[in-house]
Amino acid sequence: MLVRRYGKPTVGCVVFFPGQHGILSAYEEDIFPAFAAKGIAVLAVAYPRQNGAHGTSHLNEILALGARVVASAQSTCPGQRVVVYGRSLGSMVAAYVAARSQLTGLILESAAPARSSAIRLRLSARWYLAPLALLPVSRLLPHDYSLAEALSNTRGVPAVVFQGTADSETPLSFLRVAGVPDNLRLVVVSGGSHPTTYLLARDRIIKAALSMLWSQWS
Repeated sequence: MLVRRYGKPTVGCVVFFPGQHGILSAYEEDIFPAFAAKGIAVLAVAYPRQNGAHGTSHLNEILALGARVVASAQSTCPGQRVVVYGRSLGSMVAAYVAARSQLTGLILESAAPARSSAIRLRLSARWYLAPLALLPVSRLLPHDYSLAEALSNTRGVPAVVFQGTADSETPLSFLRVAGVPDNLRLVVVSGGSHPTTYLLARDRIIKAALSMLWSQWS
């Protein structure tokens, strides 16, 4: 796992877990500089076999490595103030890392409620695989990772999810049907698609991170 830092941590840090493809270039141009302008350093994670990172891509190993990244960030950031921010697939990683760590806050964006729901949606999107979506996917998985399970171990940690109304990859309806955990605040982003939700919600995401970081100062 590879970690790149953007900005200086005068207020605190954000550890960023990207989506499945780990493409950071769009974030480097927009939201990372916005965090840095507010005194928040971003530690962006590259998963194994992405962006030059080495290692294996088994989820259990990624979660363990992610928790180590957070612990390392806490040792270098002011007052150990660290917010974890996960996007798409990275939301699930972030939620489980939060359950293993002592965090200042948790921000999710374009999140799937469970691993099984993400798989079912991908099957449905291909006509030749659509019949497989009728199978009880959650029962076929060795472990159906879910936000509800992860967040049950993060009581007391401020947590928010930004979800777009036009997102076809991680639909808002899936999150609502599954049930939003009671310790997770839902922010609906009008018109937000999977690639654009973070752009439309950028200022609100920055504001949420600042609120979490500043609350620990008091």
